[in-house]
This record gives sequence, structure tokens and C-alpha cells, in this order.
Amino acid sequence: MEGYVLPSFLLGVVNAIGIFALLTMSYGTLLRRVPTPLVRSFAIGAVFGAGASLSIANAVELAPGLRVDPRAVMLVLAAPFGGTMAAIVSSVMTSIVRAIAGGAGMWPGIANIWATALVGVLFAWLVFRNGRAYSMRRLALLGLASNVPLLFILTVPNPDAVAVFMRTIGPMAAIDTLGVVIFGTFLAKEHYRVARASHLERQASTDPLTGLVNRRKMRSTITEMIATARVARTPVSVLLLDIDHFKVVNDRHGHSAGDAVLQGVADIVARSVRSVDLVARFGGEEILVALPETDAPEAVAAAERIRRTIGQTSFDIGGKACQVTVSIGVATAAGSSVSFDALFASADEAVYLAKENGRDRTEITGSSAIALAA
Repeated sequence: MEGYVLPSFLLGVVNAIGIFALLTMSYGTLLRRVPTPLVRSFAIGAVFGAGASLSIANAVELAPGLRVDPRAVMLVLAAPFGGTMAAIVSSVMTSIVRAIAGGAGMWPGIANIWATALVGVLFAWLVFRNGRAYSMRRLALLGLASNVPLLFILTVPNPDAVAVFMRTIGPMAAIDTLGVVIFGTFLAKEHYRVARASHLERQASTDPLTGLVNRRKMRSTITEMIATARVARTPVSVLLLDIDHFKVVNDRHGHSAGDAVLQGVADIVARSVRSVDLVARFGGEEILVALPETDAPEAVAAAERIRRTIGQTSFDIGGKACQVTVSIGVATAAGSSVSFDALFASADEAVYLAKENGRDRTEITGSSAIALAA
């Protein structure tokens, strides 16, 4: 019977390769689709925990109550690729499954699960911190370290535990280490691929000077926002900001000073709105803010808050203080007739009115003004 232990374990590893492939695909999907870090970490932990739990089904019983399988590979990689939350979630799930499996080695097995996850957490904090690369050498070190918890085999209440440990530690350590290197490499490639695609997408949709959303991305995002508002029958508001006498700043202090002022204004606007709002550079010295589920009074209040903050701020341009003001046009619409073109035209008209009325002010026109008066 013992002659079949190693081949059976190798067969379990082969089966685990299929699990690794599925986990890699799931990992990439979660990186792309789940933007919230904590939720993403929880989901990654659930996926890795499911993989580790499935590997228990491939466990080989080396002796009564002594079961081994490649679960350590998933557990030790959870933290480096998903964070501490992922390690906790995967450990909880795997511990439950191991407890259900029972046997004399249940408690040592559960201890092994948490110890393996802890190794991954320590490596995530100490080795892979600050975005360090998932190099082959670091993954190999992690794989070797993941074998330390195998010492819990010695605590199994079985007279053959020590003999079995000495007989199998070599193959088990080699297989676990190789599994961590191979699976970790798959995950690293997926991580870099998603990160590279995300970076390129940000470059394509971001204004390089201000870091705000650019005009192309702005239009598509606001179109989606308006579509949602039509269905929910909620208002959408747009603020269009224009820096007053911006040409004078450029002519008097130089274009680099104008860029610094524009960056400062953009930063103030971005920090003055909600996370659900959109801030974009529309062009030149114009910045557009889209506010979902915001009526005319709320939009005007937001515009005034931004206008006052900018007017009270001194911008550092080459060691000199520079103050600017902004004129803001507000437009609000609701219902099935909402459209980006109509909203922008109304906001643009309001900006022109603010300029005509002396600048450094907020104006609202047309149906938006009627809604505000009501």
C-alpha cells in the first residue's frame, strides 16, 4: 500500500494544476472587475480557500489520520497576491473543510493551515512589500518557507508519524516548493498583465497635466451617468469652471506658472467633490464636474464651495504667490430628455453669463434656473 503513496500524491498534484489554472483565471477576473481593495482581497481569499479546500479532496493518507495534499501552495500565496484579508478568509474556509474531513491529524492539520498562511503574510509584509517584483528567487524562498509548517506532522497522535515524516518530507517539500514557484509565476504574470492593461487604460483616459479624466473618457462616463439617471428619474448636474484671466497668468508669469495654477485648481476641485462625481479637464483652462443625483440647489452650493476655496488659495509659482478666481456655470436636468449636449450647452451659457456679470461668480440659466427658483 505504501508503494502507492508517492504516485498518488503526484496524481493529486497533477489534479491541482487544473485547480491552479482555474484560480489564475479567477484571480485575473477579480483584479479587473473588483475595484474596492478590501472586497477584492476578501474575494481572492474565497477563491484561494476554495482551491485549497478542493485540494483536500485529493489528499493522500500516509498513515491513519495523516493526510497530505498541495493545499499549502494556495494558502501561502494568498497573502502575497491578495493581502492579509485573503489569507484569513482562505484559512478559515480550509480549516472548516479540514475539520469536516476529521481524523487523528485534524488539529495538527488545522494548525498547519494557519501556520502556512502566516508564512505567506510575513513574506507579503517583508519580502514583497512596496510593490517588489514576484521574482523566481523570491517565490522559491517562499516555497521553501511554506514547508516549515509540515513539522506539525510530528504532532499527529500516530506511532508512525516520525517515520512517515522522515520518509516523505523530501518529496513533499520539493513538490510544494515547485508548486509555489509554478503557481506563483502564473499569478505574477496575470498580475502584471492586468496592471499593465490598467496603466494603459489610465493613460488613455487621463489628462497628463492635471491627472483628471480627459475629454474622451469624460463623455463616455457622463453618457453612462445620464443613462442611469433616466432610468432612475434622478437629476444630473454639471459644473463648468473657467479660470478667470488665465491668459494674463500665462503672459505675466509664463506657461509653466499657468500649468502650476491649473494643476492646483484641478486638485482643489477633485478634493471638493464626492467619490461618485466626475471631474474632467474639458480643455484649456476649463474643468467640468458631473454630479449624479444632484439637483440645482445642491449643484449651486457645490459650485460656490469650490469657487470660494479657489479664491482663497494662494498658488506657489516659482516662489511667488498667485491668486486666481473662477467663473462657474451650473446646469441641471432630469427625466427622459436629459442629454450631455444639452447639459453642456446650458452650463457653457451660464459660464458666459458669469463672465459678463463680472467673473468670480456662479451662474445658472434656462430650465436649471427655473428649477432653482422653484
